[in-house]
Amino acid sequence: MGLPFYGTATDRLSDLVTGGSVEDDPGPTEGVIRDFVDHVRSFRLGGGVIRTPPHPYALRKLWMAETTRYYDEFKKLPPQPRQRQAGMSFLWHAVRCPRCMVAFYGGEIVAALDFKLRRPYVMVGAIGSRQAIRGAAFALEFEIAREGMRLSRRVTSGYAGDSRGFHVRIGRRLDKPSRGTSEWTVPDCRFIVERVEALL
Repeated sequence: MGLPFYGTATDRLSDLVTGGSVEDDPGPTEGVIRDFVDHVRSFRLGGGVIRTPPHPYALRKLWMAETTRYYDEFKKLPPQPRQRQAGMSFLWHAVRCPRCMVAFYGGEIVAALDFKLRRPYVMVGAIGSRQAIRGAAFALEFEIAREGMRLSRRVTSGYAGDSRGFHVRIGRRLDKPSRGTSEWTVPDCRFIVERVEALL
């Protein structure tokens, strides 16, 4: 393996999950767009790519084996912060779902998210990362915004207390319709995709 199975990328999920309040969630703003452009550009310039569904089951079986190896190696380390544990667990889980988006860098899986389609939503299950490559989480979120725009569906997810700041940072609208949820409207998805594509 060329990359560490988990790392210290400058946009580690543990760095992205702090801060944010309900008053700070106006949806995607130009500041959010600049953050997306910076991270997605960094990921792509380094050779990062996102694979979107459908994926043949035989291919996902290979991904399952790869993420199991990473997770097993990770579990042999001394106790790690909760965010890193969650990132590896969510990565392991995401590739087991038929609808997943997978981030690759140097031919290796570095992050993934899973989602379901339930009218009128694209429902994100979890996003997991090895935290080895800057921009992988943003690149996945950009692609899920593209899916929401393509299908004319809102993108929704849940967040725990320690991931709230990341949801604010990517311009999600928090606690609507219920506490602990985050959402992009269809116009939010269109704004993100069109503005980021124009600036990349």
